[in-house]
Amino acid sequence: MKGTKKIVAFAVITGLVVAPYGGLTSQLSKTSLGGITAQAAMQSRAITNVSPILSNTTKVTGKATPGRNVYIRSQYLTEGWGPTDADGNFEITIGKQDVGKALTIVSSWGDDGVTQTVELEKPTADPVLDGAWRITGNAYKGSNITVTVDGVEIGSTTAWLDETGYWRLDIADPSKLTVGSVLQVKSQVGARVTTSDYTIDMSNPILNTVTMDSTRVSGKGVAGAIVRVSVAGQEIGTGQVDSNGNLGATIPKQAVGTKLLLTQTKNGQTAPIEVTVKNKLDPVTDISFITSDSTSLTGNGIPRTTVQVKAGTNVIGTAQVNDEGSFMVTIPKQAVNTKLAITQTQGADTSDAVEANVVGLYAGTPTLEEFYYASTGSNFIKGTVPLGTTWVRLAVNGKFIDDFWRGDKTTVTPFSIDVSNVPELRETGATFTVVGVDRYYRESEITKGVVESALTPVVSPYRAGQAYIRGTVGPEAASISVYTKAGALIRAGQIGGNNTFSIYVSGASDLQLAGNKVIVRATTADGKVSSDTELTVLP
Repeated sequence: MKGTKKIVAFAVITGLVVAPYGGLTSQLSKTSLGGITAQAAMQSRAITNVSPILSNTTKVTGKATPGRNVYIRSQYLTEGWGPTDADGNFEITIGKQDVGKALTIVSSWGDDGVTQTVELEKPTADPVLDGAWRITGNAYKGSNITVTVDGVEIGSTTAWLDETGYWRLDIADPSKLTVGSVLQVKSQVGARVTTSDYTIDMSNPILNTVTMDSTRVSGKGVAGAIVRVSVAGQEIGTGQVDSNGNLGATIPKQAVGTKLLLTQTKNGQTAPIEVTVKNKLDPVTDISFITSDSTSLTGNGIPRTTVQVKAGTNVIGTAQVNDEGSFMVTIPKQAVNTKLAITQTQGADTSDAVEANVVGLYAGTPTLEEFYYASTGSNFIKGTVPLGTTWVRLAVNGKFIDDFWRGDKTTVTPFSIDVSNVPELRETGATFTVVGVDRYYRESEITKGVVESALTPVVSPYRAGQAYIRGTVGPEAASISVYTKAGALIRAGQIGGNNTFSIYVSGASDLQLAGNKVIVRATTADGKVSSDTELTVLP
């Protein structure tokens, strides 16, 4: 008790109380001893108005004693700290924390502070439109995600385990996502659950071309929506979107360049789109390749228009564009170089013609000569390709190397491509493929080749008693010899021009009896040995 009285007496004399751990001092004036103790405790420990800490929180705010540092701790680690301003406000940056983690906010290292538990953040969803086939968003990593529309579950998934917490849900029945419905995303980790609600928005309508002769606006919209068309704020037509999403509204003819504003409305939501009146329909697009063997052609156009195909002045096929904007027209086979004109018509409107040229068939399989890679001199892969080949495409061990240009050759089919600078072809046994490609980028069948050993001898037939074994060998061979099956040397030979060789074997006992087998083997100057070529002595 004497010690305590001594400290208090000192405080009264100096007028200051020193807070523990270097905290603020307090001016004392006519304050009872009990009041001194209470005020010091309040100033060192009072932390209030701490903002909620969620799993995605990176800023924590609150109030504490002005001029002091505030620390956010987890067990014995400091997650972040910062000073208070003159009004006692603080803002501290921290990293994202795991759900359920306990954090203590203190204004000095000796304080008990305020403890908060990290709670589960709310999930988010990217904008959702009616009829969407996929919904995406973000949530706490690894959380279980459940999605409902107007209280009815439409699917569940799991957020990724990385910091993004990205999640994706493919919708089995997109028709359940209707305009104005409430879409709820629920995130759950253990017993912790949070939800976020969204209103399903209306997608913008898609309009077909409107021309100066059009008396109807058509396109795709939200089933059941009311359609209104206006010019400069004046309504000129109304309609509705049917159950298949086809919209239509009758309008008077408009001048070229007039801007029409079409809006569709459903469940209190409106989606507008503007279209400019043209002088004619847009042409068809994406016409398929047509050969002399084709009996149909396909493409894309304006839904419900009529497509017509002409060869010269003769109509050879017609069809209607479906609701998805695609069509297929059946036609008789046409001669090579026949020019076809393809148009689409809607009422009195007809588009410009798209021209398509009938081309010949391109088919066949390349052939290959045996390929031996030599480390000196040029190396060429040779063979033949189908008529009409413009490029020879080479790949080695499954890796694309290059398209070698041949030009538009229609009669000459042999090819020869220099591959001296292709290191992948320097290994015996490497595989390569060649494919012909024509000017229209059509591909032939694939032919596969293998890099043969340039050393392995090719031996001519040998009969018992002949003076020489003859044959050919690769350009890198420096010597040639014949051995017994056991590997004993019988005779060495000579290599002549054009990679031919001869081995003098007159009198060699192993070569006098029909049916005996010997081995012919080549060697390079640096000691590399070829594969064995077995020779059977003929009678």
